[in-house]
Amino acid sequence: MEYGEVEKIVEEKLRSGSYHEAIELIDTQISENEDKKKIAKLLILKARIFILYFSDQEKFMESVNLALNLIEDIEDKSFKAEIFNSAAGLLLYIGDDYNALKYYEKALENLNESELLYLRVLNNIGETYKRRNELEMALKFFLKDYELGEKYGEKRILVYVAENIGEVYALKGEWKKALEWIEKAYKIAKEIGEDRMIHYMDLINAIKEGNREKMENLEKIMRKRGELHEIADAFFYFHPIASPEFQEELLNKAALLFAEIKDGKMHNASLERLEKLKKK
Repeated sequence: MEYGEVEKIVEEKLRSGSYHEAIELIDTQISENEDKKKIAKLLILKARIFILYFSDQEKFMESVNLALNLIEDIEDKSFKAEIFNSAAGLLLYIGDDYNALKYYEKALENLNESELLYLRVLNNIGETYKRRNELEMALKFFLKDYELGEKYGEKRILVYVAENIGEVYALKGEWKKALEWIEKAYKIAKEIGEDRMIHYMDLINAIKEGNREKMENLEKIMRKRGELHEIADAFFYFHPIASPEFQEELLNKAALLFAEIKDGKMHNASLERLEKLKKK
């Protein structure tokens, strides 16, 4: 089977709760295959299942390391970058920021700045620094990414990078700049029909307006569409621009949503901000 077909069957098994069957299918495909590229992608897929569905960090790291070792002698630089980027994303998920940055940098080393993946990796590095609260470093990478996105006409990248820049300024408490960048992202999102981000920015505007009915309606729409991270991000980053009676409620919701999507780092960050808010 081609990798895409295997991935589709695996995702179906995961949705039905057949986690062990998903792992068995991947192991069968690995044992029957000699294509290093396909095996590396299967190992990354296997690692994702071990950490998301089994919380087995030992087997997770075993699969990630096998994939990374396997691509050492592969000459296809773009493919190597793809695996480095995927491994880094998984390492970031478990809170290993140091190694996440290491492999994001390795991804960049194998790419040209004109490649779409190069722009995605720059955004991922900025996101890593944002999560570490190293906001000036985050801005450095996001602004470089935005400049290259404009240069190469990658409007979808521009939407997500502008959103991230807005969130950094929100963390810095520079609300004029934060909302300017969110508005910039909103305009591009509407131009290209990027609904996920349109909903996110509509939710920010509802928070700013203090419009509970609009917030609740957008929450329902976004939840149906699986946009839970966007709901949580809007509540986490932009609760300070809500009226005081909403702020604690929004942070509570953010914490619950981050827990639901198993984003431990952001869940903890939400709880920390909630404690600070309660002490005011």
